[in-house]
Amino acid sequence: MAVAGLYAIGRRAADQRRKECALRVALGAGATDIAQLLGRDTLVSAVIGLVIGVPLSLAGGCGLRHVLFGVSATQPLALAVGVGSLFGAVVIARARPIWHMARIAPSEVLREQ
Repeated sequence: MAVAGLYAIGRRAADQRRKECALRVALGAGATDIAQLLGRDTLVSAVIGLVIGVPLSLAGGCGLRHVLFGVSATQPLALAVGVGSLFGAVVIARARPIWHMARIAPSEVLREQ
């Protein structure tokens, strides 16, 4: 469910910048330039999510400590696996919209109204 939501957010962000990307391609930007532009936005949002989410998960784990038996609420390996898998999900979910926008046809987009 989280990956589907991340994909939808990435697709919407790419669609909002569709004309900008088409104009950049028309002015000579390559596919790698567009991918870097949109990829940078993806990484910034992922880092912001991690900066907010990791302390909240640690605080939530400490709050649930009385419910857990035989498991540490702040186990570093579990936290690292969770962060890594969500970061991977962000990259995978945003890869297709970025790939699509990098291969945009500027003549079609700029004719649309």
